[in-house]
Amino acid sequence: MQTQIKRYSVIIRGKVQHVGYRSIIEGTGRKLDLKGYVFNDL
Repeated sequence: MQTQIKRYSVIIRGKVQHVGYRSIIEGTGRKLDLKGYVFNDL
């Protein structure tokens, strides 16, 4: 049996400075056992 890997790319845009948004996203990803990264792309 082969394991299927799903890949998603999510882009969220808007003014999210100084609200801890990256840490919220990172925490949610950890709870869902997701692998990947979060970064600011200015």
